[in-house]
Amino acid sequence: MSVANLEKIIKGVPSHGFLCSPEFLPAVKEKGALAFLLMDQYLLGDESFWAPYIRSLPEDSQLTRLEYYSDEDLEWLEGTNLLKLRENMLINLKTTYEVGLQMLKESPNKNTKNYTWERFLWASSIIISRAFSSEVLKDYVKNSKSINVTGGEFSVLVPLLDMTNHQPLAQVEWRTSQGVVGLIVHKTLLPGQEVPNNYGPRNNERLMLNYGFCIPGNICDYRELSLKPPAGSPILVAKKEQYKRFATPGSIPNEDKYYVYNIFYPLPSQCRTLETSVFSLGLLDAVAVMSANRRELADLQIEENRIYIPFEKYGGSRCLLYGLGQLIKILMQNVLMIKTSACFKREPKNSKQHNATFYREGQMYISECAIAIAEWTLQRAKSVEILCSDYSSWFDILVKALPERRFNQRVLNKIQSLITDHPSSLKHGGELFYGDAVSQTLARTAKEPFKACVRGILEAMGDPKGDIPTPFETKLVYTIFICFCAAAYRNIDQNANSSDDEDRGILPARLRQWVAFLIEHYPEPPQDVRWVLEDDDAEKSLDSIEKIFKKTRRLKYGLFPLEYLINSWKVVDRMYWLSGNWMRWAWLITRDETVDLARSPLSFLMGVESVPRTLDQAPVDSYLYIPHDPRSVEAK
Repeated sequence: MSVANLEKIIKGVPSHGFLCSPEFLPAVKEKGALAFLLMDQYLLGDESFWAPYIRSLPEDSQLTRLEYYSDEDLEWLEGTNLLKLRENMLINLKTTYEVGLQMLKESPNKNTKNYTWERFLWASSIIISRAFSSEVLKDYVKNSKSINVTGGEFSVLVPLLDMTNHQPLAQVEWRTSQGVVGLIVHKTLLPGQEVPNNYGPRNNERLMLNYGFCIPGNICDYRELSLKPPAGSPILVAKKEQYKRFATPGSIPNEDKYYVYNIFYPLPSQCRTLETSVFSLGLLDAVAVMSANRRELADLQIEENRIYIPFEKYGGSRCLLYGLGQLIKILMQNVLMIKTSACFKREPKNSKQHNATFYREGQMYISECAIAIAEWTLQRAKSVEILCSDYSSWFDILVKALPERRFNQRVLNKIQSLITDHPSSLKHGGELFYGDAVSQTLARTAKEPFKACVRGILEAMGDPKGDIPTPFETKLVYTIFICFCAAAYRNIDQNANSSDDEDRGILPARLRQWVAFLIEHYPEPPQDVRWVLEDDDAEKSLDSIEKIFKKTRRLKYGLFPLEYLINSWKVVDRMYWLSGNWMRWAWLITRDETVDLARSPLSFLMGVESVPRTLDQAPVDSYLYIPHDPRSVEAK
């Protein structure tokens, strides 16, 4: 049964008495038209040509698709995408039903008055869950005119074969001829064994939406993420430009699809990085562009099939690190929504609730594995040690922070193999520094004096609010650090005679390259006009630092133990390296060159009591980004 039965589209396929106007099919589309046809034949009872087949179809009470979920069943979908998908599906079906019913009111069909919404819903559910592509009729269709409204393809109900159940990765083959539609299973089956089918690499969300079931441990499971960039976002502007450059006239822009994969998903092995083993490349590109600053957006690449910022370029990795941090927050929120739903700790009572439980568990499992992989990349970016030591010791630390229920030994082995066998999308680690740990990048002789300087400034401004500095306090540290490095860079010639020629007194080669890069992209401030920040808190704090600096800068062993390191600097730099405009210049750089990351996402996975139930209250740490030269030797 198909829309080919509505009119003489294919030679030899009868209409079986269902009458409609030529405008009907374009108005309700092919699945809607087929639903009306099936409903009409159902109402004909034994008079229908398809009566034996229709009697074999399940009744409403036997269907487990989402439209047949009770209010109590729907509670089990709270916190997932399926509630909204179900709502949109019902709206579309209702619209199709109302349009079709209006067009058929004047038709001479016998049962038009009995075309109820409930019966149409049943017919639509049967078609969505059991119909095949018209590929099974290709030998009938190839010499006949196609159905224009469907681009030549349409849905077909095939008795008996529509009873086969889905089995992921089952090796099956369809063979059709003028009189035969056959399913060949490339596997030895014993008497009594079920004949499987393979619907394709369907994830549990699609299985639930289309068929009303899901598969625990589905190897092909993945989840779709919806990114909602604000109006005017660079990614939206770039999409418009991409369409303008590459779209064919009259084409409709493609809807973006972003995926987070199950770690066992059978992706192609070639050209796969650690991050793309769980995140689709389009998703990584999109979050990087959405996280990009003005400097990074200057390198934005717009190609026919990709919009991205080159990660391998010097200074190009920051936006991806920031984007991974944002993905972790999104996935944490997804997990939190499920864990705080009313049914999270209830026992399911029926098959629908059991399926919903399997689906929710799978969604959390995918999110938690992806968080673990992304957190590994970020830990690599935050640590120098992880680059120089055996991965196994660091992996043991990761394992201890993962919940045992979903992270069994098989899962842990897979995560470990991904980490050890797949290179990261980012060539280098050790590019993010937290608080006064930025001093690690200075020459040996400057590390401790700089840390002492920072401690003295923060203490002079008032005791920090806790053991862990706030993002605002860390940005003050980064501001001081950038000012110090910039002044040292301006005085490299004065430091050239240092006994440690490799460090050039204060700045190793890495920092010299970085400061030159900053000055290139963030022009130095004027000294004849006072800059004022829009952030009142920042203004007050920077003013306070400047006053402290002026008052105590000459104290060799006091607040500024850096004095002996800079005594060869130019006078203007010795006196004003931490002056108002330089600090405001550096503060603006910290706004663009930092990466904000959720604190301890792995503790969140463990369900530690101190973790907030809402991510709006979750603590965030700000890291300063200091890139490696991509031409340097690759770190493991």
